[in-house]
Order: sequence, then structure tokens, then C-alpha cells
Amino acid sequence: MRTHLTSSKTFRKTQEGKPADYEFSELLLYEASIMVEAGKFKEALSHIYSHRDSILDIQSWLEMAGDLHARIGEHQDSADVFETLYHRNPENATYIESYVRAHNHYNAEESIQLCQNLQDLHPRAELLSTTP
Repeated sequence: MRTHLTSSKTFRKTQEGKPADYEFSELLLYEASIMVEAGKFKEALSHIYSHRDSILDIQSWLEMAGDLHARIGEHQDSADVFETLYHRNPENATYIESYVRAHNHYNAEESIQLCQNLQDLHPRAELLSTTP
């Protein structure tokens, strides 16, 4: 891990001052994924937040942020991120599951109420209306 990050950071320094481009953006996400694989969740979260303006793939940024907030126990922040993702794509089951999980509701009734609240936000979304 250390070798990958060192090489990546060295390359990133050569890119500083240039406008953000997609390759640089992907490099930043790659660095964060290396940190995640090493179990450095707080460091990865700090990394993606500090480079938020340079990361062009907003969807991937949000997915990673939501996951990292959940991993370090910041459940409300995770829920907020997954709610944002749900607004972007109300047919994505992973976003719904992650949103419910972030609320730490293991009671079926509470989970159903959370899903109903999401359904109320997007009544035309079919996934929640067809899920028992």
C-alpha cells in the first residue's frame, strides 16, 4: 500500500496547479480506495473531502463518502449521503438498503417507515412501490 500511495502522491504533485481532469480525479479516488483496503477509513474520508473539488465523478465520490461515514460510525452523515444518492437514482436498491442501514433500524416496522418516507419523496419510483 505504501508504495502505491507514494507513487501516486509523487505523480499528483506534478499535476498540482493544473485544472482538474478525469484522470487526476480517478487517481484521487484510487488513492482513497488504497486507504480503504488498508483499513484507514478516516484517512480515506479526509482525503476525499480535502480533494472534493478535484474529484469529477460525483457519483463515485458520494458512494465512497456514504460508505466511509458508515464504516467509522457516522451514521447520520452516511444516511444523508445515501439520501442524496437516492434522489439521484431512486431505483437503486443499494442506496435504499444503505440508507436504512445507516439509520441503525433493525426493527422491521421502522425500516418499512423509512422506505415509505423515501417512497413519498419519489412517488413515481417503482422499486419501493413493488417491494413487499
